[in-house]
Amino acid sequence: KSQPSNDLKIVASDSNSLGYLAQTFTTSSTASTITKVSAYVTVRDQDRLSSASYNDSLPNSTVTAYVYSLDNNNYPDTLLASSSSKTYADVILGGFTTFDLTSDLDIPGLGTTSLALVLKEVSSSVPLFSWKKSNLNNPYTSGRAQYSSNDITWSGFSTSYDFFFKVHYDIASTPTDSIVSVGNYDNTA
Repeated sequence: KSQPSNDLKIVASDSNSLGYLAQTFTTSSTASTITKVSAYVTVRDQDRLSSASYNDSLPNSTVTAYVYSLDNNNYPDTLLASSSSKTYADVILGGFTTFDLTSDLDIPGLGTTSLALVLKEVSSSVPLFSWKKSNLNNPYTSGRAQYSSNDITWSGFSTSYDFFFKVHYDIASTPTDSIVSVGNYDNTA
């Protein structure tokens, strides 16, 4: 069982204002449409950042979800669907943030198809958002985590990395949790 740990920043450096993270995945063989996607997005603490920069970023930095087809090297290639942008106020702290696609995506091809869920952050003063990855070694063998600073040149993290994500299809199914609570809320064993 996997418990989320390890936040990876969508914008890699505080000196940048744009960044992308991706998780490739294989679609369900019984689904024909993707209606929304979810990702375990986190927001960084203020730490040593100036309060003016941090406070400016909270309402102005955005994170947007996209679904891409993959190229021959299994990197994001062609944009297929997108969501509306979300700010800090829209992010579910401590859980999955759901991004409704602006229009349902008809899954290309027959049977299973490999696609990428891409998160893009545009920061105003300082980058805020991260995507939580599993602490297990390659828990999702049908995809992998990737990153880009420009949406053109993509690189893969270690093949053991996978982000926490959900794909919502047009078929009725019972979701399975990928997060398991460990311990008690009162910090007792």
